[in-house]
Amino acid sequence: MRMQTSRGSRLVTAIMTGVVLAAGIGTPAYAAPSAAPAQVAAKLTAVTPGMARVIVAISGGDYEAAVYDKTGHIDFWKYSGSKWAEVGRSSYPRIQQGPTTTTLETVVGRQLTGMADATFITTGGFTGDSTGNALAFGRGPRGWGTIALEPGNILAPTGNGSTNNETPGIFFNEDFFGGQLETIVENPYFSTAAGSEFPLITYWSWDNAASHFVDARDNLFVSHSVAQAPNALMPSACPKTPLNGTYQVFVQVGTPVATHAAFGLPVVVHATAPLGVGKATCASQVLPADMPIVVDAATKADKTYLWITAPAWLLDVPVVGAGASPLTVQSGPVGTTPWMVPPSLHIATVVSDLGVSRQNAYGQTEEPVVARCTFAHGVITALVVTGTV
Repeated sequence: MRMQTSRGSRLVTAIMTGVVLAAGIGTPAYAAPSAAPAQVAAKLTAVTPGMARVIVAISGGDYEAAVYDKTGHIDFWKYSGSKWAEVGRSSYPRIQQGPTTTTLETVVGRQLTGMADATFITTGGFTGDSTGNALAFGRGPRGWGTIALEPGNILAPTGNGSTNNETPGIFFNEDFFGGQLETIVENPYFSTAAGSEFPLITYWSWDNAASHFVDARDNLFVSHSVAQAPNALMPSACPKTPLNGTYQVFVQVGTPVATHAAFGLPVVVHATAPLGVGKATCASQVLPADMPIVVDAATKADKTYLWITAPAWLLDVPVVGAGASPLTVQSGPVGTTPWMVPPSLHIATVVSDLGVSRQNAYGQTEEPVVARCTFAHGVITALVVTGTV
């Protein structure tokens, strides 16, 4: 089974017969340590017969290694003072998949920034359904073990092994990004087939004082409420010079040429005036999928409305069912950015008609919406969806 994420900030390919993690564009320069000297490797082979090994050079001229077999065991060794010593024991889950049982496909290691010890990422079909393919191990105050999420949005070495497909610490994928650990989670609000297309990617840095990883950055778009924007002037005709300033215009959107309508793509915005459809286009522009815009939203309790920030890809969300809103907001990531509307905002739905030029359930061409656009030399720098025609 093959799943590929080709959108977003990374290219992540998971091939269940051997997971491959490909570094994306913009990976910071990182000088990989040289391979362990032959005599160092030979000494480890002598004391761990019949096992596979991955050796990592660490600061101080020492080495650490992950030593593993095909029956669920992964142990950790350290080379110091000319000899190897076992410093930790752990385990990885073995899941029955048809006639075979999961074994480790790949193991890679690196000493991350601020850490005294190496971190190892193992890959394999750990959940049996292709949703969990990576499991990292490291050392913390509780010793060597899996690295898993803990309360407070931290990632920490647990000191425990992994024994089944529900053990904390199994991710869709993991990778090293310079001196950071990167975790990749499938979007839970899409089907398994589509969830890998819209992953949440988090980059974790080691906090040596606290002995755990902290969220250094991620690709999550978090909405917040904003004040309702006042109306602006609507030009009577498209000006001969590029627009500058803030105007009330009619907006239609669509996907760029050579792409297919889908969640999470950049969108083309056509600003028209006056009277919308069939009139002159004053400006056309491709907006990045995660460019912040402002949209109308309905609250759960009293059905009042408020304004929230949202990623621009929302402008081109396909309609779901006749007359239905294309998006019911969940209290979790939604979309390719991904996008989260905090539960504290008490949002039920986002407006369903955001200017997409299409035919509705009755075969009628939908009108564009009115938007308050700010232009700088003809370029849209801000967009507030203020209502339908």
